[in-house]
Amino acid sequence: MGCWVYCFVLYIVLLATCLQAATIDFKAAAEAISPWLVSVRRDLPELQLECHQTSARIRSYLQGLDVQYQHPYAETGVVGRIGKGKPVIALRADMDALPIQEPQGLVFRSRYKGKMHACGHDGKHKC
Repeated sequence: MGCWVYCFVLYIVLLATCLQAATIDFKAAAEAISPWLVSVRRDLPELQLECHQTSARIRSYLQGLDVQYQHPYAETGVVGRIGKGKPVIALRADMDALPIQEPQGLVFRSRYKGKMHACGHDGKHKC
């Protein structure tokens, strides 16, 4: 559950900025959610098309924020939609882990043997 977390947080920040025209202290916002981000990022690595628990957690977060979504896409995919009309901002994030064993001794090492979130480059956006 790696990259989708960052896109999710970025989307909420973008939404707040667009809807409220608020000035956001990004450093303070990042520090405030850092413990949550770390815990979610290190939890539940599921391999491709096995992301059932991750998908359920994402849907739960979206429901908690009262965001409409559609599911499933390719078995576990989730598409959330906020607002109507233009501008449209699309964010995409891969939520699957890779079948890789991390080296011993790393503080951020996956707790799950042979599974890790190694694809931090997979967040995409389009305006």
